[in-house]
Amino acid sequence: MKDEKVIQKRFSELQEMTVAVTKSQDKDAVNHEKFHQWSTSVLSLLKSVFGENSPHYKNFLTLYESFPGYVWNFQKPLGVFQAAKEDYEAGYIFTIRGLIK
Repeated sequence: MKDEKVIQKRFSELQEMTVAVTKSQDKDAVNHEKFHQWSTSVLSLLKSVFGENSPHYKNFLTLYESFPGYVWNFQKPLGVFQAAKEDYEAGYIFTIRGLIK
């Protein structure tokens, strides 16, 4: 139960961090430092929660590696993050782990 609260808190923190990612001197570009900070944290969380072979992790990694840096392209990795957050909050990860056990 403690781990679940920590994971939920981290998802919320990363959700809040998305605002900083989209703030930049150039209205068309993301804040690159914040984007890489956010993305690294998201990758770490997705790997820990879902595993490296999950669609969440694989899709996010692919988008991260090819990210061109524009605000309108941020919607793609953000969408993967949102899907992971929603799947986790809905309890789907536990259902999958239960089936595997």
